[in-house]
Parts: sequence; structure tokens; C-alpha cells
Amino acid sequence: MAKSKQRSWYLVADAGRARIFADAGPKGAIRALAGGEVENDALDRHARDIGADRPGRAPKGTGGTRHAKEPRSEPLRLEKTSFARRLAERLESDLAAGGFERLVLVAPPAFLGALRAEMSPGLAKSIEAEIAKDLAGLAPAEQAERLNDLMGREGPGREGGAGRSGRSERVDGIALRVVCPDMPTSDALQARIRERVSHLAQYHGRITACRVVVRAPHRHHRHGRLYSVRIDLTVPGGRVVANRDAAADGAHKDVYVALRDAFDALERRLEDGIRRRRDRVKAGRRAKELALA
Repeated sequence: MAKSKQRSWYLVADAGRARIFADAGPKGAIRALAGGEVENDALDRHARDIGADRPGRAPKGTGGTRHAKEPRSEPLRLEKTSFARRLAERLESDLAAGGFERLVLVAPPAFLGALRAEMSPGLAKSIEAEIAKDLAGLAPAEQAERLNDLMGREGPGREGGAGRSGRSERVDGIALRVVCPDMPTSDALQARIRERVSHLAQYHGRITACRVVVRAPHRHHRHGRLYSVRIDLTVPGGRVVANRDAAADGAHKDVYVALRDAFDALERRLEDGIRRRRDRVKAGRRAKELALA
């Protein structure tokens, strides 16, 4: 692994694999570090063994009910702990060698806990942030893009300046990022997106971030250039996603129509979520009233 001095390293991991990313400069994009991939091959072997040799059945209590034996899951748990320890030791060595100053951990909540448990006080002190997200299964380029979004960085642009890095700004308290990998990001398009995001902010006050990806991936043989739009909203407790692919009937040959359809679908999903939460609250109140009656 390269030992050049970096401001921060970013570990994207789960129990089966890990990849390390680094700053390209003080304000540069986050990129994958050469030699920063680590695979937990033993976990795959244990999973295959368990799948090939399923647990038997054992009596439960004094009745005739039988249940699956659980001891075979123990090797999996131990291997996850072992992998967390291996990652911690590697990071400890890199920190001591001056490879980085600060560390950002990105992993599912359970594996974050496993990593922290295996870290020395010195390594734990270098942690700048912990992000409870499962990005380990994504391709390296998509991991880098998500990291740049999470950390508010401009990603690496495409050759020719097609606007892949996108634009970032804040709209009514929402961190907005617009990415157009296949075309320049026009001021008119950005203004339309800003208008719809501002409307979302008034409608749903708990949105913290919005990422809009507009693509024109191909030319249809009859309809010409078709557009697709994906919108990711970050809200407390999760995400809301709307994805409108290029319509086969040519309806999305106008980028503004594709954008309108995606935002309309997103608003419907928000409405459904709000309605379900209200129904749960009402059901809880009714249950409480019945219990007190």
C-alpha cells in the first residue's frame, strides 16, 4: 500500500470485503487507494460450508417440537470478528507509517461496532467520522461517487468537461447535488431542479439531502435521444428514491418531462410514507385508548 501522506482515508467495509479511499488533495476528489482492497475469503468458505451442510433438528423442551441447531453460525461470527481485527491491524500499521492522519469509517452499524471493538486507542482517536451505510457491495467507481457526495466533494470529471462532477448547493436547507454524466449541466436545468427541490422542502421539512442524476444513455432507433432521471432523498431513518428510466414510447425525449415525472413519483412516495406514519400513530392511540378503557 502506498505510504504517501494523505489528509484522510475512508474505509468502506462490511463483514465480507473492504476498500480504502483517500483524498486526492486538500480539496480534491476522494479516490480509491491503490492496493486498498481486502477480501474476507474465509467468510465465503464458511457460508458455503453452512449451505452445503444444513443444521439438523433437535428437540425443544419436553414437547415434540423440534428446532434448528444454531452452533454452526458461530464460525461466521468469529470470522467477522477476525476480519474486523485484520482491518484494524492494517490501519494501525498504516497510521504508524504516516499513511494518513484522519479516518472515516463507512460500514453497516453492526460491523462499525465490530471495527471499533478491535481498534487500539490511538487508532480510534484518528476517527474523524462514522457513517452507518452499507456501500461495500457497490462497484469502486460508485463507492467513490457516493463518498464524494457524503463528504461534500466534487468528484472526478470526465475528459472533455461533460459535467460529470455535477453541481452542489444548498436549497432551503437541503444539500442538493445534480450530476449529468452524459451532458453539460445547464443553468436552466439546474433552475428547474432547484424549483422542485424548494417545493419538496416546503412539503417535507425533514429532508437533509437530495441527489439528482440526469442521463441520456443512448439514442432510441425511433425516438432519438431519451433521458432518464434518478432522485435520491436523504431523510431521517433512510432514503426515498425515484427512478424514471427512458420511456420506450419516446415520452422522455424531453429532459424536462423526464424530470417532472421523476419528481412527481417522488412526491407520491413521500405522501404514501406520511400517510402510513399517520395511520400508525392513529392505530397506536386507539390501542392505548382501548387499553385504558
